[in-house]
Amino acid sequence: MKIGILTFHRALNYGAILQCFALQKYLLKLGYDVEVIDYRQSFIEKVYKVWNSSFFKKNFFHTIKILKYIYRLPYRYKRKKLFKHFINENLNLSRPCYSTIPTGYDIVFHGSDQIWNSKLTGGKLDPIYMGCYQLKKDSQKVSYAASFEDRQLTNDEAFTFKSMLANFNKISVRESGLIERLSPLTQKTIYNVVDPTLLLTASDYDLIATKPKVKNKYVLFYAVGPTEEALKLAHRIAKERQCQLIDITNKQISPNEFLGYFKYATFAVVVSFHGTVFSLMYKTNFYTYATGTTSDIRYYNLLDGLNMGDRCIKAMPQTIEDVDFSKLDKKMQQFTAFSKDYINDVIQQSPSDK
Repeated sequence: MKIGILTFHRALNYGAILQCFALQKYLLKLGYDVEVIDYRQSFIEKVYKVWNSSFFKKNFFHTIKILKYIYRLPYRYKRKKLFKHFINENLNLSRPCYSTIPTGYDIVFHGSDQIWNSKLTGGKLDPIYMGCYQLKKDSQKVSYAASFEDRQLTNDEAFTFKSMLANFNKISVRESGLIERLSPLTQKTIYNVVDPTLLLTASDYDLIATKPKVKNKYVLFYAVGPTEEALKLAHRIAKERQCQLIDITNKQISPNEFLGYFKYATFAVVVSFHGTVFSLMYKTNFYTYATGTTSDIRYYNLLDGLNMGDRCIKAMPQTIEDVDFSKLDKKMQQFTAFSKDYINDVIQQSPSDK
């Protein structure tokens, strides 16, 4: 059986690239031939291009914007180089494709990540991510933990979703709130499954993690949202625990190093879903700082499901407490069991697995 994965595998984003790696790794561990479909979505390619000439045309009279862009060029170049190396070393890629998908797959998993967020694909739902392409007879198109903004859909968006969800044999989403958005638009059952990074264990990530070149004990800080209060907390913990503070928010590191920083940290303060995930994976003491935005639901869904809701905070805690990880392994197995069953059911329903 040959399985394809369609996701944001070319986004220069730690969560995006590691969730792709994780789904591929999990399917490989099940014993299947797995390939990440090297779909090069035009808008995403443009966003992560090191030198974007259209930016200069658009901002020709905005000198400060242009100077800031030029100043960040070395950073953009190095980041792209680091991610490209990781992709080449760790993902089994198909040939590059731009508007059509190779037909030889028995199953194509769409997701995870926000592949159904029109803002991230140029202002409209991308038809490839929505299953608008041909495969060989009896092949399956399924979504695994696909995601988009948890908000009210416009009439046009609802109409498009209603039409395109018909392309899928089975549908699952990453956030439970999205079931309410999509259920009125299809007669199919929509399932809630975990982010692919949670399908693996620490030992799986150990195979690719790189130990950071840090001599002292350190408190790790990583944020993809508002950071001021969270950074204050990180400074406080570093002072109390007599540790160095390392902020990797804008640090030029590879996905391998990203994992290593979480593995060897004494404590982590994160404003990040995947920062939370890898703190859990490596049983690193942590706090996740809520942002007061819709993205917080991801933190709560994960931590409440593991009976660790107290690790997601909205204000400075009175005392810094360590995490009780004693029951985490068992809870993680229970938390991810349904998602693994979902994948097994998809594969067992494929004629190629009979």
